[in-house]
Amino acid sequence: MRVISGTRRHILLQTVNNLSIRPTTDKIKETLFNIIQFQIQDTNVLDLFAGSGALGIECLSRGSLHATFVDNNKQAINCINYNIEKTNFKEVSNVFHMSALQFIKYKNNYCYDIVFLDPPYDKNLYIDIFILWSSLGVFL
Repeated sequence: MRVISGTRRHILLQTVNNLSIRPTTDKIKETLFNIIQFQIQDTNVLDLFAGSGALGIECLSRGSLHATFVDNNKQAINCINYNIEKTNFKEVSNVFHMSALQFIKYKNNYCYDIVFLDPPYDKNLYIDIFILWSSLGVFL
């Protein structure tokens, strides 16, 4: 896996060697970023269930101001820290080792322009997260 475009283009990223974490493939990432490419500049990004941090790092490479990475897996946190160090984005990144629901409950005063949300498929966490965000007035 690599950074596709921007200031860190072609830098190879480490991935987590864990079957419960599915990295976003370069092909999917490229398609996604072709769609949102003009909305990335000067944004604050939240990467929930961050895994390797590839989505947030891609945004930083393309001109985002700051990225926040959240994952509850220790291997993922180590991988994210390694990747932001390797891409020299430590100064514009925060990494939180906690569940997405914990983060939303306790860090809900943060403001983000772009949120990546890719939880494990089998846990129905989308529903819980949207209900929690709604109860906090995030979507109002």
